[in-house]
Amino acid sequence: MSGLRSGSPVAAVGFALAAQIATMLPVFLLGTLFPLLRADLGMGEGSLGYSVAVFFAASALGSGALAGHSDRFGPWPVARAALAVTAMLCLIVPFVPSAVLLLPAMVLAGLANGSIQPATNVALSRAVSPGRQGFAFGLKQASVPLASLLAGLAVPIIALSAGWRTAYVVAALLPAVLILGLPRNSLPPKAAQPHSLRPGWSRGSLVLLGIMSGVGAGSANSMAAFLVTSVEAQGIPVGKAGFIMALGSGVSIAVRILLGAAADRFALPLLLAVSVLMLGGAVAYWLFAQGGGWIVLVVATTLAFGMGWGWAGLSILAIIRGNPAAPGRASGVVQSGLFIGAVIGPLGFGWTVSVQGFDVAWTVLAVLTAVAAAIPAYLSARVVREVHGAWRG
Repeated sequence: MSGLRSGSPVAAVGFALAAQIATMLPVFLLGTLFPLLRADLGMGEGSLGYSVAVFFAASALGSGALAGHSDRFGPWPVARAALAVTAMLCLIVPFVPSAVLLLPAMVLAGLANGSIQPATNVALSRAVSPGRQGFAFGLKQASVPLASLLAGLAVPIIALSAGWRTAYVVAALLPAVLILGLPRNSLPPKAAQPHSLRPGWSRGSLVLLGIMSGVGAGSANSMAAFLVTSVEAQGIPVGKAGFIMALGSGVSIAVRILLGAAADRFALPLLLAVSVLMLGGAVAYWLFAQGGGWIVLVVATTLAFGMGWGWAGLSILAIIRGNPAAPGRASGVVQSGLFIGAVIGPLGFGWTVSVQGFDVAWTVLAVLTAVAAAIPAYLSARVVREVHGAWRG
């Protein structure tokens, strides 16, 4: 395949989407397969929280430490290494005998996931024209709910009949195939000008956005990791719970793509839109805490995935538009904060469930997400002053 500048933007988006799905599968499979593997590995809800937290802690480290390499040397070598690690770990996890030995595997999987996030941001910023980047990044960020959808479907389609270990083995096929197809031309156009590889926003604004993203991601990832177990605790069979998660993931995919397309066509205030979406997520978590029948569960799942998990594409687009000289480094700073929040969220959620139950845990998520949604009101005005509205459509 030819390089990014002369190649197809469609191919770049496709590779970025598939690569991010592949690196997220290890942790989402852990959440959806938990009711089936917990007896084999001796895991409780707290152990699940620790494992998810370790994955995202390593993702934060990988995103912050390795993001600059994608700006300087090109995205595809970084992606190829991350996919090789992911494929290897999907083959190792089925042979892990205990929850303790699962943690090192989650560390390596998290490093791979963290490094690939800024790499795909760089790939799309170089391959896709500015007028279509909203749709491109919305589609790329749909990789997260797509990975969640695949993990949810793996329960009734693979795990219930062939076992949870088989589901992980099948998951190794995606990164293995992608390694063979990734573009070879890494296009490092900025390598000769290291002084120009600086974000356009101040570090303070990037850190603020990272804090907001961290709270939102911590809540959303807790929801994704524990939804099946929470639904099962209400007496719903695990197979149906997997389909519920798949439904929510489908809604999130649609929302991210549609919002990205809207950002290309209209002058959306991106960060304020993120605030509205996070408020919708807070409402969803509150509904989960109230319990209820199928109607409440479906409404809460739709809001949680569609709004509470649908803001990431707009956030990344705002970063790319405001930091064209160093999209990898800028997004790496923010996504480090996002991943740190994704560590604390599942860890705290799992501990709260083990001590106080799901109702209290969902209530805490609702409050934290509502508070975080107020941050963009200040942040958006600060960014406007810094980049003169470049983050708007």
